[in-house]
Amino acid sequence: MPNRSEVPVVYWDTSLFISFLTGRDADKQAAVSLILNDLLTSNPPFIASLSHFTRAELRTYAADDAKQREVIDRLFLGLVPGPNIRYFPVDRRIGDLASQIGSEFQQITPPDAIHIATALAAGAKCLWTFDGIRRDGSRRSGHLASFDGKIHGLEICAPDSWKLMPLFEETGAPRLESASTLKTSTPQSSNAEG
Repeated sequence: MPNRSEVPVVYWDTSLFISFLTGRDADKQAAVSLILNDLLTSNPPFIASLSHFTRAELRTYAADDAKQREVIDRLFLGLVPGPNIRYFPVDRRIGDLASQIGSEFQQITPPDAIHIATALAAGAKCLWTFDGIRRDGSRRSGHLASFDGKIHGLEICAPDSWKLMPLFEETGAPRLESASTLKTSTPQSSNAEG
């Protein structure tokens, strides 16, 4: 496994968690399940950057799967040990950067400007999102993906296999061939930070 400083930082947009919770698109849900499983159970070939703002955007619905909701709750409550997850509040620096981004790119919504600013503050290589990406690769009415590479060179893309597998190969981690069952058990006390 490469040195932690060589591992790419990836920012996760809220749309990934919405896809995971709702299951409206089975392929997107499977992609996010695969990545979450790796993040929660092993030493993934990336560092996940998450914003506390994402937690505010996630809402509970009766149709949500209880186990999947538990995974999201554990993730945002900081109950997942290890150096692979970094949390970012919306502080003054991120707020100022989001305002600058929104002023320069007025088609970007304030929430998306916050996500982009947080990704930049985190030093992310890319921002993973489903906002603005269709299965056939074309853009939907959402605008986030249309800014790929246009804002401080930040890559904005979907975490599907055509982007994820090269990321795994770059870091020397084993290739993942298919989605596996997401593990939702609570970490053992021996793994907890003391």
